[in-house]
This record gives sequence, structure tokens and C-alpha cells, in this order.
Amino acid sequence: MSDEVKVPQWLGVNEVDLFQAANGDWLAACRTDYPKCFARHGLDHFGGPAVSISKDRGASWSKLEALYEWGRHHPSMALLPIGVIVMSYVVRLGYPATFEGFPQFGIEAVVSRDNGQTWDKDHRYILATWVGNITGANAWFCSAQSTSTVRLPAGTLLTAFGTGFRNAANAKVCKMDVALVRWRLNAPGEKQKSK
Repeated sequence: MSDEVKVPQWLGVNEVDLFQAANGDWLAACRTDYPKCFARHGLDHFGGPAVSISKDRGASWSKLEALYEWGRHHPSMALLPIGVIVMSYVVRLGYPATFEGFPQFGIEAVVSRDNGQTWDKDHRYILATWVGNITGANAWFCSAQSTSTVRLPAGTLLTAFGTGFRNAANAKVCKMDVALVRWRLNAPGEKQKSK
């Protein structure tokens, strides 16, 4: 048993996913509180993911490095045998609404090849996308919830997440389904597939 540690760098974060990189560093993928400029919206969908790193087994932590300022959260990390870290997360805001005004949601993943120091956002993986069928205050009923990504023995990845894509337009309460996506990283030199 160890002593409790207060991490000042994590002030204003929640939903922390702790992880150990191949080089032994500890990573904390955190959901940040939403920026004050979004406070009028009242939804926590405006938070974004940020990463903090400890090189001394949790005694001290780096300042948060934001991956996205808002709209993406619920990170989950997996380590590949080659030392690559994969982080999956939900997208609740950031995709444009459809012509009819319906929101779009998704699940994405990014990769770090340097033990979490940097993340390749220019080549993110879009694992799933869907259009919600609700507008207004309850539009979030169709959104994504939590991700969990694991490496399978065959070298592929499996990402589980919650989705409300089947909520009816007149839904009074939010119901979530669990969805699974089996996928793999592109081979070196292979072009990134886009959606």
C-alpha cells in the first residue's frame, strides 16, 4: 500500500485512464473539464483528452498536453508488441451536423510511437461513425460512451464502446448499446484508409 498523492497538474480533469508505456513511463490520459467559453452549453461534451506523463512511477507528473481542446473524451490505451501505443476515444462534438440538422458521432483512435510524448493526430483512425436522429436538448442520447481497446492474439485490436444510435427520435430516456469494432493498424508504407 502506498501513500495517496495529489497531482496538481490534474486539476480540472476526470475519467483518468492510467497506463504503462514500453519504456516504463506511466501515462495518464485524462478528460479535461470543458473550457469556460463553453459553459453556457451546460453539457460536458466540450471536454477534451490530454496526457500527463510520470517518469518516476507516479511521484511526479508532467503538465497536461492536450490532444484536442473539446468534443473528444473517454480515452483508452493499448500497447502493441512493437512499443506503439494506441489510444481510442469517443467523438461527441466536432463532426458537422447533417443538412437536416442531425448531430454526428464517432469513435476514433490515434497512435504514439514515442511512449506517449506525441500522438499522430494527422493520421487518426476512424473506427465508427453514425448520425443521430434527435435534435435539440436530447440530441446527446445518440452519442458515444466510453471506449475500451485491447490487443488480440492475432495482432488485431478490438474496441468496445457504448452507443445510443438506436434511440428513437421521441426517446424520453437515453438507452445505450455496446458495439465492437475489430481493426488493425496500417502496415508501414500502407496508405491510411479514410471514411
